[in-house]
Amino acid sequence: MKKNEKGLTIIETLLYMGLFAILLTVFTQVFVSMLETQLASESFSYISGDSKFIEQKITNLLRESDSIVSPTVGNSSGTLQVVANSITYTVSISDTNLVLNDGTGSYNINSENTTIDSFTATNSGDEILEVGIQVTSNVIKEGVQDESEINIVHNIR
Repeated sequence: MKKNEKGLTIIETLLYMGLFAILLTVFTQVFVSMLETQLASESFSYISGDSKFIEQKITNLLRESDSIVSPTVGNSSGTLQVVANSITYTVSISDTNLVLNDGTGSYNINSENTTIDSFTATNSGDEILEVGIQVTSNVIKEGVQDESEINIVHNIR
């Protein structure tokens, strides 16, 4: 007599396991691709946002300034010091952050998602002040960090 057994044969089980492994591999690759895209987007967003904010902040500070204390004419410096409305403002790098000091306190201009690699202010003496800033994202994607260079050229009144 033949028994009527319910269940899966070993071939059916192996077939289902193979299909499951293939689907799992495809979904894993899609998930990893989505994560890489998110990191790239995040990194670009941090760099772009901070670069625009820093450029705007320094440009506004230079527009409102009555005089430039540092750098002196014909020199370059890692510090920008201006006087606006009788308040001395100083912009410099401190612990990989761009810091604005207004005499009452110091404030980071960049966010915690970026670092400042270099800051240089050059007073050419031709009534032009040039500011160069190197911004790097703290988000590492594919072993690389995004970088942005900000160059501000301002006419001194």
